Amino acid sequence: MSGRRLLGAAPEHHQFYRNTFKQLSDIQQRQVGMILGAAVADAAVREFEWLDLHGDAGSVAIQQFLTSSSPSTELDATHESLKDNEIAFPPQELAQLVPVDDTARQEELVHLAATPLRHQSITGVMHHELLKVMMTARGEFEVDAVADRWVSIAAAHPEDFLKHHATLEHVLPILSPMACVYPWADDEALWRFSEPFAEFLFTPPASRHVITDNGEPTTTPTPSPPSMTTASHGAGACLMSQSIALRYLQSNPHPTRNAMMQCTAPGGESILPEDILMLRNGRGAATMSPTSAVMSGTIQIAHEAKCYAHGIRKVIRFCAAQAVTSAPMTSSGRRFCGPAMLAGALLGAKFGVRSIPMEWLSATKDHSALGTIAVDISQWAWNPPSK
Repeated sequence: MSGRRLLGAAPEHHQFYRNTFKQLSDIQQRQVGMILGAAVADAAVREFEWLDLHGDAGSVAIQQFLTSSSPSTELDATHESLKDNEIAFPPQELAQLVPVDDTARQEELVHLAATPLRHQSITGVMHHELLKVMMTARGEFEVDAVADRWVSIAAAHPEDFLKHHATLEHVLPILSPMACVYPWADDEALWRFSEPFAEFLFTPPASRHVITDNGEPTTTPTPSPPSMTTASHGAGACLMSQSIALRYLQSNPHPTRNAMMQCTAPGGESILPEDILMLRNGRGAATMSPTSAVMSGTIQIAHEAKCYAHGIRKVIRFCAAQAVTSAPMTSSGRRFCGPAMLAGALLGAKFGVRSIPMEWLSATKDHSALGTIAVDISQWAWNPPSK
């Protein structure tokens, strides 16, 4: 299946990025890779999540895409064979697979195409806001520095917020760049810094206050989604995710296994792949929630991937297959962007930013601003300024 031509893939952008990234040290390339890797993955997978937002037509289109694309092309290609990247992002034909006689669905797709979250998930938007605060703060900062921005995003997109809030697929990728602040920190120091942010993001929606258009405070009225994670369980999973990310930055040869041995937080093992659980317990997980299974599979994909592009292609197929074969986690569709963002962050840290195809980066919304932020963070994080 031929793919769509990627917007913004100008050669001058490619050369500029190549020259800039070439000047970074190894650890800086991993930091920038972690930040941009998540953003690029969000853009790459957004089409699938967009199609699956409503009704069965999107799921049918995804199924047709899966059966018409070659697994060997998606999963087994090397970095050298991915230069053209023409099937990197979901192809145009995916949206066109919605039945022509489904007038209501076609009108809905036209309406959704104009929405602010068309090219970026709400998880990606909140991730971007955290990055902007990180760049400004140049070091550790309190959750209050970004909390109002996150609440404003939630108020602007209440439906999307309530579909994803306090889920592992939402929180883990948002906080993935926290390890970039001090890439040689130990687990305890990193967690002291990031724990308040995780606690804030795992707060139940019913207790979260937002400001309405008339300036009056109100609480989120909608019930919690079934895939929402409790604060205690989510904190453990978030700590494990942070520990794995930290070890990718540190070029640890076995980041997930090493994190498993050092991180004993309750709930942390819920996102570990089966083979790592076997090392820890002598057995796999007795039961695993659909959410944990997706995150566990995502971490496994990052570990096995041959390069950034290979990993993202594989996670696209993994998430799409989950959407087709699994029972819906909520009535609002399945998760695509969150798992892809976490995989993208880990892959970017694993292989470095120069492994991210320039065509993919240039096709990502606000790529110039994201590139500036990522490089700036890597420069002061490696040599923290005195305060």
